[in-house]
Amino acid sequence: MRDILPGTVLHKLNFKGEKQEFLTTFCLSRFHTDRHFIEAREFLNNEEKNYYYSLRHERRIQSYLLGRYVAKVAGSFLANDSNLSNVMIERGVFTQPVVNHPQIRMNISISHCNQIGVAVACSEGFVMGLDIELITSSINSVLKSHLTNGEKNLLQKWSYRLDALPTLLWTCKESLSKALRTGLTSPFQIFEVDSLKVCGSSMILAEYKNFPQYRTISVLVDPYVLSFTYPKITEPPFEQIEEMMLDMKTTIQNKEPMT
Repeated sequence: MRDILPGTVLHKLNFKGEKQEFLTTFCLSRFHTDRHFIEAREFLNNEEKNYYYSLRHERRIQSYLLGRYVAKVAGSFLANDSNLSNVMIERGVFTQPVVNHPQIRMNISISHCNQIGVAVACSEGFVMGLDIELITSSINSVLKSHLTNGEKNLLQKWSYRLDALPTLLWTCKESLSKALRTGLTSPFQIFEVDSLKVCGSSMILAEYKNFPQYRTISVLVDPYVLSFTYPKITEPPFEQIEEMMLDMKTTIQNKEPMT
């Protein structure tokens, strides 16, 4: 694809259903310099630019550009359309992203944290949600207070990456709420995680007490954790996800400015 900025990771992920495959496209980008934000602005269409120019706070401006850019790249890749401006992202009733494209109907989930933005696009017949968060001891301390009794029991039995687990559980719930298109407007306890399992080198599978039809894969790419939720009846592409993780690690942990 053209119009891809430096520091962008782009991957196809094929989820296998009983009778068909569901193609999803994942994008991660790290905006390391002001140039990234300036260039990302050029991909906005007229309506998005009107909203952009109404923003007043620098942090909100940057998160908007970062989120729209990764969503447009993921959506364009899914649609096989090199013109990022053809993917228009609107806001739904629960502030979820609603996508308009002239050729294909799709769903998109977006998340961002600091300089990192991520998005996943899929056909309208599939559903996914994702979330990315920074792992810090201070954030973990706060998030522990939101754990249910069942999740606290999981912590006591768990030995793998305890330093990341509270944040990981938070991202699981965030990604599930996005897949459900409710956001965190429901009581937080309803998203309770009731099982965890290590899979592969750095992946963790989570399942839910009240939503057994969904499963979440979390990947640890220090200092971040990324979680994405998908229908449990489909088989995720673990090898593709492992490859994606390697590219994510290179981009996230690169200390040099990406020009």
